[in-house]
Amino acid sequence: MLFSVIRVRGRINVRNDIEKTLQMLRLTRVNHCVLVNDTDSYKGMLKKAKDYITWGEINKETLIELIKRRGRLIGDKPITED
Repeated sequence: MLFSVIRVRGRINVRNDIEKTLQMLRLTRVNHCVLVNDTDSYKGMLKKAKDYITWGEINKETLIELIKRRGRLIGDKPITED
């Protein structure tokens, strides 16, 4: 199972331990999305940062659409059909 995690709150008045957790999740800006596996360590991070993020299971169709629209290759090049 794969989770989509989105940061919904900014950096003002965030405790240091929660900010470090958000950095470990690679969520450095509001409205950024990352995909994480369903492991105990990630679940702990999600619970710790629950007031600053939203998350849910992502289905195959949504994942494909997300990668088509927002995915980037190395060098910040967009993904194409090629």
